[in-house]
Amino acid sequence: MQCDCHEELDDAIAEYSTQVRGSSQVKKNFPGRVLDVHGMDLMENPRETLMKICDFLEITCTKKYLEDCASIVNPVPSHTRQFVKWTEIQLNRVQMLIENHSFLQSYSFEN
Repeated sequence: MQCDCHEELDDAIAEYSTQVRGSSQVKKNFPGRVLDVHGMDLMENPRETLMKICDFLEITCTKKYLEDCASIVNPVPSHTRQFVKWTEIQLNRVQMLIENHSFLQSYSFEN
C-alpha cells in the first residue's frame, strides 16, 4: 500500500533540493576538499569505502576499526520511495536535480 502524501513529499523534495544546492556550493568553493561517498559503495564495499574516507581525512584506521564499522553496515538498500505515491512533477523535480549535479549522476529513481 502506498501513502498518498503529496504535500509531505513536496516538502521533502524541497529540503533535499536545498541540501543538494548547498553541497554543490561547498564543492565549488572548496575544490578537492570534498569527498563524494555514495551509499551503495558503502553498502557493497564497507571496508574499502571506509578506508577511502579515512585516507581522505588523513587519519589512521586500524583493521579492527574498519572491521567493527563494516560489521554494522546494512548491506540491503532501503527503497522507502516505493511506499509513496509520486506525481510526474515530483519525479521530474528529482530527475532534474540528478541531471544538474554531477555528484548525483550514479543515482536514479529506479535504483
